Amino acid sequence: MSVIYNVMIIMTEDKPADIPNNPERTYKKEWKGWGNWLGTELTKNIEYRGFEEARKFVHSLGLKSKTEWDAYSRTGKMF
Repeated sequence: MSVIYNVMIIMTEDKPADIPNNPERTYKKEWKGWGNWLGTELTKNIEYRGFEEARKFVHSLGLKSKTEWDAYSRTGKMF
């Protein structure tokens, strides 16, 4: 039995049956993100640029791969 499996058992034993495992699916219309659900508000309500404008910006960065995009995304320079 792995450690992760043991943790999952502990987490699910205490969860009431009437609380969904996938609240983002169950409460799709009301869903406002994990931060809202957990009470941590780690998510940001951001109004994103349109696709064409966002793509133009990304092209200006000169990134050549998803790996480069992921590294750039983690820097926080996007906001």
